[in-house]
Amino acid sequence: MTRGAPDDVAPQVADLLHAVTRRLRHEARASLEPHDATWTQMRALRALGRLPAPVRMSDLAAELHIARRSATSLVDDLEQRGLVTRGSDPDDRRAVIIAVTDAGQRLVTDVAERRRRATVGMLGALPEHDLLTLRDLLARVVAGNDAE
Repeated sequence: MTRGAPDDVAPQVADLLHAVTRRLRHEARASLEPHDATWTQMRALRALGRLPAPVRMSDLAAELHIARRSATSLVDDLEQRGLVTRGSDPDDRRAVIIAVTDAGQRLVTDVAERRRRATVGMLGALPEHDLLTLRDLLARVVAGNDAE
């Protein structure tokens, strides 16, 4: 195939990518249902685990690209569920720091494992070389879009 996909193939690829994305989103929602958690709550918990401690409310808001007020509301919900704790920053008593509890970490681990199993179930029938090729092709598509 020459540079650029033919007009009749590119829409087919886009349709298939959309179908895969729909299935992945469905599996993501299903992985959250047993925990009565939202995707936004999971994003926050994962961000808290990724960011260097201590994590301030402003750090979390910046990482999630949300307003500080929204981050505060999100942390309120997580704290009520026992998934995070909050306290004063010892270096700046005006600042609030947040940490994931053991229960919050268990939720993150369980959801990640459910999503991994679902993804393996969806893609596991493909031989490893096909999966590697698919990964490399999708990475090229993403890199090409990021360059624009």
